[in-house]
Amino acid sequence: GKPASEHDDLMVVFVEDGNLRADYWDSEGHVIRYEVQVPAPNGLVFVSEARGGGPRFRLTYVWPAAGKLELTFEIAPPGAAEFRPFISARLRRG
Repeated sequence: GKPASEHDDLMVVFVEDGNLRADYWDSEGHVIRYEVQVPAPNGLVFVSEARGGGPRFRLTYVWPAAGKLELTFEIAPPGAAEFRPFISARLRRG
């Protein structure tokens, strides 16, 4: 009973001035610039830059075992230091 919807996104990870970075775009018009951290060999953390009084975002990927992925997307409201969970998921290769 709900109309169909579509959401496309693209993230490009690259090295800039010796640092790992990522740019994200989606079909809703969001553009997010991330600094990428590698806290462990099996994980990546993408932390957005603070821009123009808007929210900040943190996207975490962890591979706990072969064929498994844990994803967490968090948001920090404008001016807040603390991130709050928005989406979390556990995925496995079928």
